[in-house]
Amino acid sequence: MARMIPDFSRHIDKAPPFRKTGNPELDRGRQTEKELYIFLRDLLPDNWIVRYSFEFTRRTDELIEHEADFVVVIPRCGVLVLEVKASESYGLRNGVWYFDPECRHVREGNPFSQARATRFELKRKMQDYMHKSFPGLFGSIVVFPNARRIPGENAAPSSQDPDIIMTGYDLVRDVRNRSLARHLEHTLTLFGDHDLVEIRRSAFNQKEMDAVVRFLEDNYTLEPYRAFTDTYYSHLLDQLTQEQIRLLSSLTRNRRVMVFGPAGSGKTMLARWAAMNEAQQLAEKKGRVLLLSYSPVLAAYFSIENTLDNLEITTFQALCAELLQKLAPEMKVPPESASEESRKRFWLDELPSLLEEHPETACYDAVYIDEAQDFDPLWAPALAGLLRDPEQSKLYCFGDPNQKIFENSLDNDFEGFTLFELRENCRNTREIAEMCQRMNGTLEKTAVHDISYRRPEVYPAIADAETRAEFLARRINELLRSGISPANIAVLSPWDYTDSRCSLPLLAAKLHKPLLGECHIRSGAECSIQELIRTLEKWRNGECIWGGTIHAFKGLESDHILLTDLPVTGTPGFSRRDFYVGASRAKLLLYLLPVSEKAEEEIRGFVGREIS
Repeated sequence: MARMIPDFSRHIDKAPPFRKTGNPELDRGRQTEKELYIFLRDLLPDNWIVRYSFEFTRRTDELIEHEADFVVVIPRCGVLVLEVKASESYGLRNGVWYFDPECRHVREGNPFSQARATRFELKRKMQDYMHKSFPGLFGSIVVFPNARRIPGENAAPSSQDPDIIMTGYDLVRDVRNRSLARHLEHTLTLFGDHDLVEIRRSAFNQKEMDAVVRFLEDNYTLEPYRAFTDTYYSHLLDQLTQEQIRLLSSLTRNRRVMVFGPAGSGKTMLARWAAMNEAQQLAEKKGRVLLLSYSPVLAAYFSIENTLDNLEITTFQALCAELLQKLAPEMKVPPESASEESRKRFWLDELPSLLEEHPETACYDAVYIDEAQDFDPLWAPALAGLLRDPEQSKLYCFGDPNQKIFENSLDNDFEGFTLFELRENCRNTREIAEMCQRMNGTLEKTAVHDISYRRPEVYPAIADAETRAEFLARRINELLRSGISPANIAVLSPWDYTDSRCSLPLLAAKLHKPLLGECHIRSGAECSIQELIRTLEKWRNGECIWGGTIHAFKGLESDHILLTDLPVTGTPGFSRRDFYVGASRAKLLLYLLPVSEKAEEEIRGFVGREIS
């Protein structure tokens, strides 16, 4: 019994190629091929291989499609192509083929020409696959299972050899005599120089036959690829962001604007757009625009796409340090750990007085502040001192009170500002947006769009940092194998690399891609914006996965966010607000890895049930 590819032995009547369609002509062809399939399977030796209905394409000047009805692989011989014609009668008159002996119904094409063309193209396709000339014999035969030669007439058209025709009569004889294999092998030996037949046969050894069988098996696997669906949902969310930009564009005539909105409402994208738009408008007038953030990572992210000479992007702390270096090298920006009295003296008295003494520092026609909730209200006088014209220069602030660092922050002072509130989330999918709303107690259905994807994944708690790193590495490598780019993956922890509770250093050694972030390049000291730009560009180019703290990633986003090392909120150094910031960084999918069962229970409560 020959090996059949595909093998329909168990349920041959239900096999798709042989199912009845209700079309008499088509069903007759299917029935004929099924009968021949069974005869070839049952009457050929065990070491013969038969491929049924092999469809293939080959490109020359254009891409051409072909189909071989049956391809028989004969050990120590070669390959024989069977071109099967199911009609009950044929006629050939004056070079034209007909479906009937009376030659009344014209048939398109010459079956021998079809067999020859299929043979040649299949042989070339195999040679392309094997990267060499075909080692054995390669032939073809036309099979008419439902017809026979008319007694007393020619055994074949004068243009053809009788041995490359097999009729129903021949098949019946071969079935009865168990001579089908011998018949097919004899036919194949006709295709080759008589003196070289044995050489070609011996060249078709088991290794060569195995290569041919692999080709005919035509095995091919597509692994899961999630990037397409991710791209679709990301596109929908980007459309929402563009709608927010169109809404904000109506406010650009105002001099003082305060834009409020929850995480994911597009504030950061709006701040960047507004600053770049203003810089473009002021370019001809040599006007200068300043875009400030609290986070060095966010400032670096803004800087990557900035091509405008009159748009300066930095952090407020870096700007102040630069000014002090130029104007008063002996003065230093007090750290947050300094006493309240010394901080107030610096921000309310010393720095504003210094800026007043040097009016050249008031050189900006517009200042845009992102993450304004992170700006200490003590900084307000110094910020005002940067404006070229206190009355006409623009000052725009973008913030979310739920993400504030200081109890009193810059976004608390609304006097003289036009207020603009963003209510709809345009970064996160519905499931992530709902989770974030549960965290800050603002679960309002009207503020959640309808772009639904998948709920955040909460993993079982893992207390040991090494084990957490191993688990995360497996999960991230699965994402990479599924087609997700490293540029769309970020791993965030509440803790810095230097903290023993942080699993990121352990994770970095287990991934197929580098894990880089602000913690990696800081090495205990504050990193420069230029260093961060280089790391962010590597991430955006897919050369690494981002790994860093939740705090430093504030204002940024990624399609896939993995939050790890999560304790119960209220743990020193990790508030519910921190959790809210981290979770809201995820555009499409959020993965959560707690360190304790209590933390896991709390997280599952935040994930909650879907709004009906």
